[in-house]
Amino acid sequence: MDNPEADDARPDDADGDTPKELELDDTFEEQKKRVDAWEEEMRQEREKRTREESGA
Repeated sequence: MDNPEADDARPDDADGDTPKELELDDTFEEQKKRVDAWEEEMRQEREKRTREESGA
């Protein structure tokens, strides 16, 4: 009782990802946001240290 059209009923996004791949994409996006925020924080810390060292 195979239905070859059943695969077409899967919720896929534009590039054809399966639900599990979509979940991994979300996880990747969340991780990227955290990394970007951390990198921005580190950049601000470096700038702060540079200002303190040049002003000292």
